[in-house]
Parts: sequence; structure tokens; C-alpha cells
Amino acid sequence: MIYITGDTHREFTKILFLVFQNKTTYDDVIIILGDAGINYYDEKIDNQLKEQLSKVPITFFCIHGNHEKRPQTIKSYKEKIYKDGTVFYEEKYPNLLFAKDGEIYNFNNKKVLVIGGAYSVDKEIRLARGYGWWEDEQPSEEVKNKILKKIKNNKDIDIVLSHTCPYKYLPREVFLSGIDQSKVDYSTEYFLDEIEQKLNYKKWYCGHFHTDKKIDTAFARLRQRRESVGRFAAVAETPEQEAARVSKELQDAASSGDIHTIVKVIANTSTLSPTDFIQKTVGSLLYVYYMYVDRFHILPTDLDDMIDGILYIEAHQYNIDRQRQKENKQGATKIIVEIL
Repeated sequence: MIYITGDTHREFTKILFLVFQNKTTYDDVIIILGDAGINYYDEKIDNQLKEQLSKVPITFFCIHGNHEKRPQTIKSYKEKIYKDGTVFYEEKYPNLLFAKDGEIYNFNNKKVLVIGGAYSVDKEIRLARGYGWWEDEQPSEEVKNKILKKIKNNKDIDIVLSHTCPYKYLPREVFLSGIDQSKVDYSTEYFLDEIEQKLNYKKWYCGHFHTDKKIDTAFARLRQRRESVGRFAAVAETPEQEAARVSKELQDAASSGDIHTIVKVIANTSTLSPTDFIQKTVGSLLYVYYMYVDRFHILPTDLDDMIDGILYIEAHQYNIDRQRQKENKQGATKIIVEIL
């Protein structure tokens, strides 16, 4: 399965939840549309994060953003071919892959063009405070020319993955009020405008703006919204239909006795996001530790042990809270997204 999300900025809670919920393997892929935050600090700090992510059973396919170093500037990175395109990787962390701008990859027989980078509107603040900023955050003229040359005779692209978006699609409604837009360098966005005019593409995904928005049927911008690359259909339910369906799903899940099934049903029927659920249950970590170590004299050995314990303890109260939320939202309908 292939999933897509926007900027993570070193926060991978939702991805961990997705991995646990769907029992992913390293054959599954999570595409991060820039600003993953994996190469932001010095080697020691970044390697601690990489060590943790290397143990997560999914392959990270990261587009370059504007809050991270380019991997080709880091000595430990090498190049290899992945899905018919060049990626950067480190031998110690083989599931952490970084796309090369201008490459065309093959995902499930779909041609996927990658164009990373963007201008940092917070550049001056980062420099003043000693935070990381890199001069090569945007694609160079050399890279742009290579992309233009590559698509000259290769205009039929299924999907474009970029960090920012074409200029015409800028989500001005979410622009920061304190930023002087006349000083923002939109050269990458103008370049993407040119690329969009030249391509025959089906879908275009990008991150950068920390908002959820979809334009037409071919252009979607995402942040922390996981989707599989495919077609989507939306089906509306009345509150009564939803209540009946959820009740049956929860009963069936409880009867199965399988914690993974129970968690999946709770997550799929929840009015809270996975991150809210995880954050809500973090307070139970000490209690879980007490239950395992002090009471049962068992030391948790992996993530599944800890999450299973947390979810068993919190599931009942979670459903009570969820029911209260639903009672306060009577008359509302819920959209179920089905991946086809």
C-alpha cells in the first residue's frame, strides 16, 4: 500500500498509528511531501531519530522541503535506483529514502514526477535565532532545466509530487498575516506553473502550507492526511445509520478478541483524529508501566506491548467520550472515504 501525507516536521505520531493500525511492512510506502525533518539538526540528533524510524515497518519516501538539508550534501548518503528512479539513502537506515528532484518513479505502474523545495518565509527568523536554513532550499536553475528537458518528450504523467504548489493555486486564505508577501520569492511556484501547463497529469499532491485543500479533481494539497494513490468515492450517512453501523462493528470487533481489530474499528469510527487519540492516552503510560512491571512483573519489550496496554485501558472511556461528542452533534452527517 502507498500512503501520502504532508509536512511531518519530526512529528511521526500519526504515521506510527497508521503502521500499527494497518500492520504495515517495509513493502508499504509512506510518501512525505517535504519537511519530514529527518535531516534538520546535527548528525547526532538526526541519527537518533533515524535509528527510531528505521525500526518502523514501512518505507519512508521523502520529497525535499524547505526545512531540511538536501541529502546529497551529507557525506553518508549514497544513490541507488528505487522504483525506476534515483533516491538518496544511508546504508544504516535503508527504509529512509529521499527522492531526487526531477526523477520519474514507477509506483504501481503509475508515472510519478517529483519536484521538491520551496522558499522559507521564516528565513530571517531562523537565521536570527540560529536555526537551520539552507541556501539550496529551492530547486536550482540546473535542476529546473533538467526537468524541462525530461518532460519535453514525456508529458504524460500520472502523478506529480511537490513540496509547494503552482503559483495559480496558492492557498492565500491561510497565508500568515505577519509576512510581507512582496518579499517572498515565488520562483519555484512560477516554475511549477510552467510545468503544469506542459504536462498531461492526473493528480498533483503537495504539502508546505499546513492545510487541507482540494482543487478540481486533479490537484490536492495535504497535511497529515493519509491517502492511498487511487480513486475515491464519498458516501454520506445519517446519524442513525452511522450509529447502527458503528454499534455492529464494535460488537463484532469485541467478539473477535483481537486488539488490532478493535483498534482499527475504533480509529475508523472515531470523531477524533489518531493524533488526538494518542495524545489522550499518553497520560496512561505510567499506569501501563505500573501494570506491567509492578503488578505483573513483566517488562514491555516492544511498541505493541505498550500500545496494546494503553488501548485496553483507554478504549472504554474513549467510547464514552465519543458518544458524548456525537450527542452534541445531532443532525450532522459523516463522510466515509472508501479507497477503490
